[in-house]
Amino acid sequence: MKVLFFDVGYTLVNEDAVWEKRCREQAEMEEAKKLGLTADDIYHEIEIASVSRKPQYRTVVEKYGFKEVAPYRTELEMLYEEAPDVIKALTQKYELGIIANQLDGLKERLEAFGLLQYFKYIVSS
Repeated sequence: MKVLFFDVGYTLVNEDAVWEKRCREQAEMEEAKKLGLTADDIYHEIEIASVSRKPQYRTVVEKYGFKEVAPYRTELEMLYEEAPDVIKALTQKYELGIIANQLDGLKERLEAFGLLQYFKYIVSS
């Protein structure tokens, strides 16, 4: 093995705060209010989609027919505390890469986390 590839969300970055905020914002929109949906209801549907290996948020948006969608707030992402040490250690033996379903700006976010320099390959949707 020469190269190790990583995902970003819930691998290098904890997204809990992002999803809590997104579900809360979605629940505050008129469409969700009319359907009587709470942030917990929306999050539960995301969990169901995830277990079913479906696109989490998109599945919920389609299920309820939301026309307005709460944004994914990258500024709430938190790097896992141990991620930098693990990445640094792995670069001693392997080339590293990322294959991830991420929003634009992934390289900038990795740079801000101090990790960009360790990844030779970055492939993102």
